[in-house]
Amino acid sequence: SFITGCVVNGLICIGNAIFKLVKHNVFEFQYKQLSILMHTSYFSMYIDVALLFIFYLFTNNSMTLHKAEQMVLLVSTLFLAFMLVLLQSKMGMAISACLILLLLVKYGKIHGYKTSGMVLVGITAIYFLAVHFVIGDRSRIEGAVNTVVNTNVTASSVESTQARSIVWKAALQVIERHPIIGVGTGSADSVLVQQYLADGYTGVAKEHLNTHNQYLQTTVILGVIGLLSLLACFVLPFIVCIKEKRFIYGAFLVIVAANFLVESMLEVQSGTIFYGMFNSLLMFNFVI
Repeated sequence: SFITGCVVNGLICIGNAIFKLVKHNVFEFQYKQLSILMHTSYFSMYIDVALLFIFYLFTNNSMTLHKAEQMVLLVSTLFLAFMLVLLQSKMGMAISACLILLLLVKYGKIHGYKTSGMVLVGITAIYFLAVHFVIGDRSRIEGAVNTVVNTNVTASSVESTQARSIVWKAALQVIERHPIIGVGTGSADSVLVQQYLADGYTGVAKEHLNTHNQYLQTTVILGVIGLLSLLACFVLPFIVCIKEKRFIYGAFLVIVAANFLVESMLEVQSGTIFYGMFNSLLMFNFVI
């Protein structure tokens, strides 16, 4: 159901973009303009977990997939990889690239590298076709590179990479003043906005941006005590995954933990419901 939901979401996004292109001659096949149902970072994370579940279906010896089911899952894999490129989530693409390579190598060890190699060639071809013929605009990547190389950040900037550097700096300043128990639930937004204004960054203050890092966000709200509790939610289950060789759950934890570095995902339902449901299912119900 989750895999199907991700595919249907992607088809809705593509269908909407095609409609706008034909009806209004507007090109919206990338980034936020494409992902109309949720933020690109969340959709990219969903797709990563969907690819993880597809891998499980292909490698679980207790399940026998018919040829038609195998074909549907293979086409879904290629389509979701195509969506990852169009979504242009920088962290999402980095995590996805590592995940896809890991899954293909692991699949190759189980069933041989011929099929893994064919899928890798297909995904690589999709990537270059999407970049050169669909996306074209590389301003997001160029903007991220310029932010890293050029440390000058404009006061009104809300560009994702620059905005993160601003809000992370502000969050650390707030944490220095409230290190143990934080500023309390419900107070983070106002405290952060005050810090943005004090630092002279009007752009992120106007947008009321959170820290775009769940670890910093939790520390701002609940202090070091909250941060340690959050880390325990990943570290302790991951240790169990290693001991019990539960690859799928371990990979799920790594995917979510990595995405927490660039988004405050527990601040919105797209993050809390997703993490809460699948973490519970994988921890207690599905021994995978």
